[in-house]
Amino acid sequence: MRRYELDLCRVLACLMVVMIHLSGSGWHIDPATGAWRVYNLIHAAVRPGIPLFFMITGALFLSRDTLDVGRLVRRNIPRLLAVYLCWDFLYELATQAVSAPYHSVGEFLVGMTYGHYHLWFLPAMLLIYLALPLLHGAVHGRAVPLPFLLAVFGLIFVKATLLLIPDPPLALTQVLGKLDLNDLKYLAYVLLGWWLSRRQWGPRARWGCAAGFLLCAALLAFGNRRLSLTLGEPTGWFNDYFGLPILLASCCVFCFCLTFRGAALPSPAAGALRELSGCTLGVYLLHPFVLESLGRMGIAVNDYSPFVGLPLLFALIVVPSFAAIFLIRRIPGLRRIV
Repeated sequence: MRRYELDLCRVLACLMVVMIHLSGSGWHIDPATGAWRVYNLIHAAVRPGIPLFFMITGALFLSRDTLDVGRLVRRNIPRLLAVYLCWDFLYELATQAVSAPYHSVGEFLVGMTYGHYHLWFLPAMLLIYLALPLLHGAVHGRAVPLPFLLAVFGLIFVKATLLLIPDPPLALTQVLGKLDLNDLKYLAYVLLGWWLSRRQWGPRARWGCAAGFLLCAALLAFGNRRLSLTLGEPTGWFNDYFGLPILLASCCVFCFCLTFRGAALPSPAAGALRELSGCTLGVYLLHPFVLESLGRMGIAVNDYSPFVGLPLLFALIVVPSFAAIFLIRRIPGLRRIV
């Protein structure tokens, strides 16, 4: 049965991430100005975007009585690797087209090892996939296949051994750095998403979730503002994804979406939501390119009042991104990389 409440959550998370990058592009101005207060408040309100993606993963994978490890290894993980390599290649091509920093194929390949800033999410999710059988076995009391365990621990030890090489090549260091074991901390959100999804959240909880989210966003914005005014420069000290305000705000948004579980949707609305949800990964991957392209065209959020610039640029990013990904998903063979 299709879980439309998770489709809704995925779409909200995607839109939040777009706004994170958009509002962050106007962040570095005087924190005493009214414009910065708006950027700060909006930025605080959309910080749950990334945690929500991991919570959805927990709700989907850990809620199953059995986890198909073979499917995870044969399909999910290779697809994630393919998506990363394709988009890393495309962003390096875009970099070459704009600034032509490379003079050989070797330099281009080394440049690919850096990756675009937002692509960190894919290696992080890859680590989560590798840890899912362990977590699933822990919460359901099931044994994890020994070959999978040996492969995961072998990967960890191979990486550690390669890092012992004296003066390792920069490209090797960059590649190994993509699998940052610190990203396993997002397993906390995976587990939280599973735990929350097991509870019943009726429609009456909807307003409480909305009120809790607004309160957390206001507290986060207030903390950042007070500290920024004290330091005399903008700071996102409280923006850490594992800070209490963002943790609670993420739970509020997630539970708000869960209150729609089992809700009857008209066929056109259900189809539209399913399609939008299917486009979210592609939009996540594409939207920085659109944002940066607007910047090269001289269209920046700081050129307008935040009450004009934020909604205007948000629309200029979201609408073309969703439209482009919708069309790409109709091309045979390309659907797998978006």
